[in-house]
Amino acid sequence: MGLDTVELVMEAEEAFGISIPDAEAATLSTVDDLHRYVVMASTAAGRPVTGQEAWTRLCDILEHSYAVRRSKITPSARMAADLGLD
Repeated sequence: MGLDTVELVMEAEEAFGISIPDAEAATLSTVDDLHRYVVMASTAAGRPVTGQEAWTRLCDILEHSYAVRRSKITPSARMAADLGLD
């Protein structure tokens, strides 16, 4: 997992008030993987977010922090290969 992806995971942790263990983070390769984990972890932490809310906030993070165009952000987009995160 590259530095940008690590930073993205850290931003998601902060934005959603969750913790993503390194072992779990290493398995997150697509935007949908991260999205599903955020929804599950926020629910487990007692601060559930809807799937739509999580998706919108993750897209905002990718767009504003990493200059990824929204049109490139799809559930199957691989964070490293498709979005250019290293």
